[in-house]
Amino acid sequence: GPAGTTIASLKQQGVMPLDNASLSEMIVGKNTWLKNIVTGSVFRIVWDKNGQRTVWNINPADDQPQHMGFAAQDSFQGLSTAYSITGSNVVEDFGDSPISWTAYKVGEKTLLARSDEFGFVNYEVIPVPSAMLAASDTAH
Repeated sequence: GPAGTTIASLKQQGVMPLDNASLSEMIVGKNTWLKNIVTGSVFRIVWDKNGQRTVWNINPADDQPQHMGFAAQDSFQGLSTAYSITGSNVVEDFGDSPISWTAYKVGEKTLLARSDEFGFVNYEVIPVPSAMLAASDTAH
């Protein structure tokens, strides 16, 4: 997904959001590695089966979108945020202003958009980075 892809352009191509069942299959009880297509930063979201998600491996040097402002601090403390899957969205509970993720399958890629990023599809699900695979034997 080239930077600048929009939800509108995907819809024009006939790409529909993943439904609740597909989203559940993709995230519940799993780790999702995401790359911000715009900034190149990579992070991991751990979605537990009890409806809590935690963001890890955020590089403090990377620019963070505003909604992740606390996530960077939280990730070092392992703080979690509630999430639920509803209406083909993953909705995160940020108190007064919930934020949702929508996922789109484009060819072999799974792209994600966040509801507060002006209709842009800024994230791609990626395989576990090789550096992390190498480190996983030692770090738990």
